[in-house]
Amino acid sequence: MTIKKSEIAIIVPIYKLPLSPDDRTCLNQLFKVMIGYDIIAIYPETLDMTDVCREYPLIIKHPMESSYFKSLRSYNKLVLSCSFYDTFSSYKYILINQLDTYIFCDELCKWANSGFDYVGAPFVPDKDKYWTPLRRLWCRLNFFLRRYKGTNPHHSQWFQVGNGGLCLRNVSKFQHITKKYKQQIEDDLSDEKDFYPEDLWLSFELKDDDRLKTPDWKTALLFSIECSPQKCMDIIGNKLPFGTHAWTLDKHRPFWGKYIK
Repeated sequence: MTIKKSEIAIIVPIYKLPLSPDDRTCLNQLFKVMIGYDIIAIYPETLDMTDVCREYPLIIKHPMESSYFKSLRSYNKLVLSCSFYDTFSSYKYILINQLDTYIFCDELCKWANSGFDYVGAPFVPDKDKYWTPLRRLWCRLNFFLRRYKGTNPHHSQWFQVGNGGLCLRNVSKFQHITKKYKQQIEDDLSDEKDFYPEDLWLSFELKDDDRLKTPDWKTALLFSIECSPQKCMDIIGNKLPFGTHAWTLDKHRPFWGKYIK
């Protein structure tokens, strides 16, 4: 059955106000390009969204417990909680769209109908030496070693999918894994432990049939690019992806400035 726009929600986390010029660049493009989708702002319940709603009257407000927006760790706990996905259970997919993203074209239904559980920009290195075929193989072997042994080999996430700042998620699949792995998630993301980003947790910790169905890293570049944008664009034939994440970083802004005005 074909997934329609009405079955996909775009979730925009807003942590603080006022909106920056870059925040507005993201939102202006989002409302210009992504027509026909529910665009839902999640934000601390203590945040006054009056001005945002005046500027973006089509945005749907969804306040959440303020504690989830106090830190990156607390936000990661939010998006690995079953209650988060239960909130959006009327949709089949959600696109998490942080304010440091930029959408180039509406290909969201195409990706939702591709059968993947999760799509995000692949983790790729900046240094040239890690892009050789032998190094890429080493990274891949390290990834599987990490899964098997439960250790954390350096750079094992490279050439895996993918970053959570701009990502598409199958709601029912995430309801299943966040419920089944609830205790492990609480343990692994505990305040007493080193920070464990939720997008890396999803890559490393799920077992067997619970693992997310994702595209290979080269295919995922057509969805989103984050690091090493020139190398990534070369791989996909210098075509713009669906979107990009972290274009506001100083090291990425000069490249994306050619496409984002």
